[in-house]
Amino acid sequence: MAIIKHKAMKSADYNAAIEYLEFEHNASGDTVLDEYGLPQLRDHFIIEGINCEPISFQAECRKVNELYKKNLKRNEIKSHSYIISFDPRDPSDNALTLEDVQQFGMEFANKYMPGYQTIVCSHADGNNGSGNMHCHIVINSIRIMDVEREPYMDQYMDNIAGGKHRCTPEFEQYIKSKVMEMCQERGLYQVNLLEPSAERINDREYFLNLRGKQIEGENYQTRKEFIRSAIRDCAGKCNNLNEFKQLMKSIYDIKVHESRGRLSYILPGRERGITDRKLGTIYTKVFLDKVLNREEVYYDRSVNEPYKTRDYVPPSVKKLVDIASNEKAQQSKGYEHAILISNLKKTAEMINVLSEKGISGMDELDHALSDINTRFASLTKEIKNVELRIAEVKNAMDLREEINRIQPIVDKLKNGKESAAFRKEHEADLIIYKAVHAKLKNADPELNDISENDLSAKLEKLLEMKNSLYEQRSQIKKDIRDLENAKHNLQSLSGKESQKQHEKKLPEPEK
Repeated sequence: MAIIKHKAMKSADYNAAIEYLEFEHNASGDTVLDEYGLPQLRDHFIIEGINCEPISFQAECRKVNELYKKNLKRNEIKSHSYIISFDPRDPSDNALTLEDVQQFGMEFANKYMPGYQTIVCSHADGNNGSGNMHCHIVINSIRIMDVEREPYMDQYMDNIAGGKHRCTPEFEQYIKSKVMEMCQERGLYQVNLLEPSAERINDREYFLNLRGKQIEGENYQTRKEFIRSAIRDCAGKCNNLNEFKQLMKSIYDIKVHESRGRLSYILPGRERGITDRKLGTIYTKVFLDKVLNREEVYYDRSVNEPYKTRDYVPPSVKKLVDIASNEKAQQSKGYEHAILISNLKKTAEMINVLSEKGISGMDELDHALSDINTRFASLTKEIKNVELRIAEVKNAMDLREEINRIQPIVDKLKNGKESAAFRKEHEADLIIYKAVHAKLKNADPELNDISENDLSAKLEKLLEMKNSLYEQRSQIKKDIRDLENAKHNLQSLSGKESQKQHEKKLPEPEK
């Protein structure tokens, strides 16, 4: 399943990020050298720039930093790195290629991180030969152009040129949801990133476990993994929490402390405990109580299946991979066979989808594409109208709020009992009051004549309508992509068929 991780970097050496992307590094993060003592270039990678060139990334970023007088102090965040990693099963099951990963990263960066100097680099393998393709998205922390405001932006400079990038919790939730959407649209393995992990293993624990196994062997366990194994062993042998605590202490010498509905596990020789939420959702007290009451069970790790299974994704049409032009397929018969099987599956799914839509030929497909594009344009226009109406209602509510704030001051001045000093102190409020009234006169009369409660109800209704329209448009976008991919596949298949027919008709060469 695809996951996305973030890392903020304070180093002013932008070239260090490029060197990591282009040259081999070991598990400790050190550059791998060749027999001549020079940095060894990675075997398979693709690197591209947005609003900059990879070769001059450092110079271009520093030029922008000087322009806006930012990123000049040592403790400022100079750049941000996002890593999108894909499931190791995607290359074999869904014919995911390095080119697909790079295209995914470029589309993601252009759509959801616009306005920055950006480097997108895709690697064919993960740490320790894990087989998970992934792409790095590295951005300068300063935006170089204005962009449209998004719901997660809550500060003035968030969408303005010269503003600094902020990876807020709202932004992290936003990009996780977009990664999920893009993976599901492409039929890739994906789980819900918006919920906490069943087994929470962060980067620090992952690399600690990797180094430990290299030094001490495969039986090495981190402290957190030791606690997880102990919980699994003891939970199945107990009927209540007191028995569980006693067994954890007697067998593993782990003290279990309960506070405010949470558990913490204190290892021998240590004073501070490790809380249950740091181990993962299936080790919290809530889940443990269900295990003790035999309402839940721990999954078998030997099966190598995630606790959260892949969400159901309706059949979709994916583009067929051209084996003749695929470099990796030409180098490996096994990979060529995997693509061939995947293409057969994709063809079957395409036939099913077209059959469900009642499409049996290219002419009907072109007609369906024309109709659905017209509906998409109409729906987009309707969404814009609803959003304009929402903006009008919000503006009316803001004006009402200003009127309510200043009205008591105006009433006091009308009574004539306040001093000249009071009038001078609130002179700015009076100017605002007059301006607000002028705006209300020019606003929609319908919004002026209804109460504040009715305005709130109207806004809520418009927001529901907007969400509904967005869901409809999202489904239509998927249908458009399915039909466009189907057209591409049919043209590809018909082209190959005509080529075979042509080859059959070619006269034999004269002897």
